Amino acid sequence: MYAAAYGPVMVESTLRFWNMITNTQTANAAAPYTLNTTADCPHKGSISGLATHPWLDMAVTTGSDDGELKIWTKSNRSGCRSAAAAAAASSSSSSSVVDHWRCSSVAGYKGLGLSGCSFSHDGSL
Repeated sequence: MYAAAYGPVMVESTLRFWNMITNTQTANAAAPYTLNTTADCPHKGSISGLATHPWLDMAVTTGSDDGELKIWTKSNRSGCRSAAAAAAASSSSSSSVVDHWRCSSVAGYKGLGLSGCSFSHDGSL
């Protein structure tokens, strides 16, 4: 919460994950990305850090006001995250499996605010 001349103002944020269109026939210069997932208010207050894993479908966000670190992973609607499980889920149902992003873990350290996050170059941490 931030104080303003007319009373308290809540900071709202939205985290959006996008898909990049890689097929050159369907991609056009005006819209090379499509919206995949929207997370309204992913943290209490503002997001102070965002990092993506070098090769996995994983992202990390930190919130300066809530002192939380959230790990976001890409999964399908059935909740399966492995390729074999996703293939089994898609073959067992008539509808296609749609990947989306979800918060899979939340962590913090003694309630302290977090100002940033990153992965190592090799993706191990």
